[in-house]
Amino acid sequence: MRILHTADIHIRKKGDERWQALEKIIGLCTAYKVDVLVITGDMFDKGIDGESLRPHVRKLFEDSSFTTLILPGNHDYEVFESGRYWGNNVEVINDYMNPYTTENVDFWGLPYEELREEEVFERLYDMNERMDDKKTNILIFHGELTDIYQWLKGFGDEGNKRYMPVKRAYFKDMKIEYVLAGHFHTNFDVIELPTGGYFVYPGSPVSVTSKELGKRKVNVFEVGKAPKEVTLDTFHYEYIQIDLDPFVEKDPVKYVDEQIETFLNTSGPNCNITVQVKGYIDSSRHAITESDFNEHLSKVQEKYASFISAVHNETHDLSYVLNNNLFKEFTKRLGEKEFDDDKKRKLLNMLSKP
Repeated sequence: MRILHTADIHIRKKGDERWQALEKIIGLCTAYKVDVLVITGDMFDKGIDGESLRPHVRKLFEDSSFTTLILPGNHDYEVFESGRYWGNNVEVINDYMNPYTTENVDFWGLPYEELREEEVFERLYDMNERMDDKKTNILIFHGELTDIYQWLKGFGDEGNKRYMPVKRAYFKDMKIEYVLAGHFHTNFDVIELPTGGYFVYPGSPVSVTSKELGKRKVNVFEVGKAPKEVTLDTFHYEYIQIDLDPFVEKDPVKYVDEQIETFLNTSGPNCNITVQVKGYIDSSRHAITESDFNEHLSKVQEKYASFISAVHNETHDLSYVLNNNLFKEFTKRLGEKEFDDDKKRKLLNMLSKP
C-alpha cells in the first residue's frame, strides 16, 4: 500500500495558493499511484471555510482512484460533523475507537479535542487495547510531540496554547508503527519511535505564514518502509541573507545582484522572498556611497517585485576606518604574521567594526 501524507493546508477560498496546493497534491496522488491520501488536520483555516468550500471539495475528489482520509484539526473540527458528505472515497475519522480498516492496515484517528496530556494518553491506551498486532496500525494525529518540540515555534500562529500534547515515550509499548501527524508547520521531520516505527510531521504543503521557509513537502511511502519526503511546486516563503566583506575585491553591487539571480534561478516562481543584506562596504575602493548602495537595493526590489517583498539594508561604509593610518599599519604587520587567511580575515573584521 502506498500512502501520501500531508497536513495543515489551511484552505480559505477556491483558487488561491492553498487551494492550488490541494489540487497539486491530488495530482501527485495520481502520478504516484497512491492508494490512500491522509490529511492529518487543518485542511481548512476555519470551519466556515470548509462549509462554503464543501461542494467544490467534493468535485476535486469525485473521480479519484484513491481513498482520502481526513482528520479534523483544531482549526476546522467543527465542520467535520458525522453525516456530512465530502465526496467519493472520502472518509472522515471522527471516532478514535473506530478505525478505517483495509485488508492489512488499520488507520486509527485521534481527532482534535481540548484534552489534557493524560487524557490523550488514556485514549491512546484504549486504542492500543483494540489493535490487531497482525496488521499494520497507523495513527493519524493532529497535535504536539512536546518532548521534541517544546522549544520550537513551528505550530503556525497558535501562541502558547497546547494542542493534544503527547510524548515519544507514550508509544513505547504500543502496536503503532506509524504516527502520521499534523500541526507542526515549519518543515518535514521524522522522529523514530521507541518501537522502531516513525512519527512524521510533513510540514505545511504551502506556506501559511512567513515562518514556513523553503520549498514545501509531503510524505509518500510504502507501508513497511521508511517515510520519504517529496518536494512540491507550491507557494512558499524564502529568506536570503547576503553578507558583504569589505576585504573582498568584488564590487558589492555586482555581488548582491549575482547572489539574488542565482537564488531566483533555483527557488522557482512560487515564492515570496525577503532579502537581508548585512556587512560593510568600502566606498573608497568601489566608488559607491551608502546612499548609492541603498538606492541600488531599492531598484533590485522594484525589478523583482513579483518575487521579492522586502530588502533590508544593514550595511555600513567602513572607508573611514580602512583608510586610517593606524589601521593600515596594523594590516601591514598582520600580513607579516604566519596566520592562515581565515584567521587574518577574522582579526581584520573584528578590528574594523565601528
